[in-house]
Amino acid sequence: MPKRMRGIGGSHTAVVNSVSDTNAVSQVVTITYTGGQWVVTGSSTPGTLCAPTSGSAIDCGSPVQFNLTVTNSGTPVEGDMLDFAVLAASQDQSVQKKLYFGLNGNGYHNRRSSLVLDSTSVFHAVGQSATANPTLIDMLPGSGTYYTFVDSGAFTVQYATFTNMDNNGLQFTNSGPFSINDTFFDYAGNGVTSTSTFITINGVTNSTITLNNVYYGNSRLNVNTYNYMLSGTNTGLQWTNQYYSGPRAGNNFEYNDPSNKIRWGYHKQSGGMWHIMD
Repeated sequence: MPKRMRGIGGSHTAVVNSVSDTNAVSQVVTITYTGGQWVVTGSSTPGTLCAPTSGSAIDCGSPVQFNLTVTNSGTPVEGDMLDFAVLAASQDQSVQKKLYFGLNGNGYHNRRSSLVLDSTSVFHAVGQSATANPTLIDMLPGSGTYYTFVDSGAFTVQYATFTNMDNNGLQFTNSGPFSINDTFFDYAGNGVTSTSTFITINGVTNSTITLNNVYYGNSRLNVNTYNYMLSGTNTGLQWTNQYYSGPRAGNNFEYNDPSNKIRWGYHKQSGGMWHIMD
């Protein structure tokens, strides 16, 4: 939101209606009333970007970097001024994204870092495609250890990998919403207890989803290694796996699911045949 820096002639305002991800550059933009008109300039772009009139939206820059509306309040006088900052888009659409967890520095929790997301949070990790640049969630290579991941808010992952989580894996509570597709789970954490899981569901309510193309691996096993572990009261929970794969997939590797809240549909067998489990 542009900030008024000088308003001798009135409490003028401005609104940035849109910013171009393709053309915008990082800079401070100044809106100055001079010579009887508003003039917009940038700290990184030479010349005048645009000359707006009160109340009318205008494209600024060539090529257009942003769209702006300036509104007079009173009569502008020479030197009245507003400014705002523009940050250029990262332009990293085809660059692989990585979320790494390093050691915590105080020795607490076996030096394992934790990410705890409350019910108002939004976690979104979506890679480029099934064949290119999956999003990686992992411990920091060379100096990390297993990490704790707790989510109570909106959670969306696709074309992603989760490896080296702690014994509890992804820990879900509340109602999400949750979405997990085309995702790879492997290298279960161990060392604190003899039981590990990729996903812990504890007190998830009113959540009915289908998980497509999820892999459950066994590259590192504990004494007991599960795909799902349920605890607490999970009223209205029904998660159905479809087209799943991996040596730790299926009913045989669940823990504490007597009501069959985690279901297993079609999966592809090694011979290329499709099979349905429950």
